[in-house]
Amino acid sequence: MWKCWAVAESASRHYRERLTALIAKQTAPVPPPETRRFLRALAVLEQAKTADARRLVEALSRGAEAARETRAAAATPGRMPHPESWR
Repeated sequence: MWKCWAVAESASRHYRERLTALIAKQTAPVPPPETRRFLRALAVLEQAKTADARRLVEALSRGAEAARETRAAAATPGRMPHPESWR
């Protein structure tokens, strides 16, 4: 790891910031499989252009406020295309 910091010290500010971000990403905790599965399913629902998908996402967003899954579901409707654009 010390070699990375040696490169970072001699690199430009931009590359130091990118390297620091990459290292932080590698040390971040990985969510459990159930959470990853939920987030992938949420991404599929986000791409599905159906009223049922939107209703399901909205129902999922009414879960426990502190849950990561609920926060992710609550953010999804804003990224989903509006039903009027489905035509």
